[in-house]
Amino acid sequence: MVYDVKAQRFAVERRVEGVTAGFFGCSDTDSCAEAIQRAATLASGPADRSMADRLAQRLVDSGAEQVDIRLERDGDGLNVLVTYAAPVGSKAAVDTYVHPEWTGTGDRGAYSLVVDAQDSMGAPPDDVELRREPVDANGTWKTSWVYSKKVRDVVWGMSVDPEPDPIFAKMPELAKRLKKAGLLDAKPKGDEVARVEPMPVDAVPPAETRRPKPEPAAKPQPAPKPEPVAKAEPAPKPEPIAKAAKPEPVPKAEPAPKPEPVPKAEPAPKPEPVPKEKPTKARPEPEPVAKARPEPDPSDEAPPPAMDGQLFTYDPRIEGAMSPDVAAAAAKALEPGVRECHRQRMASGAVPEGYLFADALVRSDGWLLSYSVYGEVDDPDLLACVNALMDTWEMAPWAGPEGAVSTVSVPYQFRRGSAGVPVRKPR
Repeated sequence: MVYDVKAQRFAVERRVEGVTAGFFGCSDTDSCAEAIQRAATLASGPADRSMADRLAQRLVDSGAEQVDIRLERDGDGLNVLVTYAAPVGSKAAVDTYVHPEWTGTGDRGAYSLVVDAQDSMGAPPDDVELRREPVDANGTWKTSWVYSKKVRDVVWGMSVDPEPDPIFAKMPELAKRLKKAGLLDAKPKGDEVARVEPMPVDAVPPAETRRPKPEPAAKPQPAPKPEPVAKAEPAPKPEPIAKAAKPEPVPKAEPAPKPEPVPKAEPAPKPEPVPKEKPTKARPEPEPVAKARPEPDPSDEAPPPAMDGQLFTYDPRIEGAMSPDVAAAAAKALEPGVRECHRQRMASGAVPEGYLFADALVRSDGWLLSYSVYGEVDDPDLLACVNALMDTWEMAPWAGPEGAVSTVSVPYQFRRGSAGVPVRKPR
């Protein structure tokens, strides 16, 4: 993504590699061709939309501009390339995890790009400054990548497990249908990755962000000839040092007087003898009786852990005048249902992984005007289960002008791990 300082917006390129039929919510050539064409043209989908439909609608609802979706064939795999413009401050810009920060006072300063680092982004680049900030009192920290003031483009990615069966290997005729409709391109040759075009010439950043042209170096002047060194005059001879006077003799000290004799202390009187108590015979203690140990019950043994995935929750994001307490209470009420959906999917043998966002547009009286569930989680059934929960999601009213609306977004992350080994919550 490229940051345009003058226009205050990002030119974004999102690349999703190795997409599956489940991403488009289809299972055969005809349904996949229809779903792909619908997503590529940003057309409205059915009520139970696929992940591709929801992501396309999310771009439109988040304020993204000049949205363009292209398909790219990579062998038997399919990649999706999405380009759009995201004005700074819009939800589309927030979803990129990148924001500009101004450093300086008044008109003297410059912008720096900052990335809100996520665990799935991998290791940070070598040329960034790492910044850690506390998020809450529970010891949760947030890590950011701070780029140099001269950097105006940022590239980051999230790793996803590759699909074992590419979509074109399952449906060979689908590639022909898409190519005939003009929707499929070939992947660029070599290791070159498609990048967003830089900003236009007229969008020149302010003077403080441009690198000045170096001035030509002046030719060195010949060094002047050294002046002749004058001969040093001989130093005067030192005068003789006067002999120190002999010290006067110290008078002898008078002898100290003898101390007075100390009187002897009288002996202390002997203590009276303490009468001896007659010993009492102790009663013999009964011998302990050995208790028989009960045979171990096999049902008491802890069963081996069956879960091999975990769900992490984060504080909700708010846009508008909604109270943080109202948003936190609503997120807490939705969490048990999301965990139940996760448990059901793992009970069926699926282990979801990725991010999921539950969004709602809410009026100040607590009425939900609209909602959506989207993300990059690789389980359409999990998305459908959470989407069904949104019908029963309730919000408490908050103090605000009549008819005012706010947007609340609750993020979740699903992680995979070895059975019985806990996964540490990402910061």
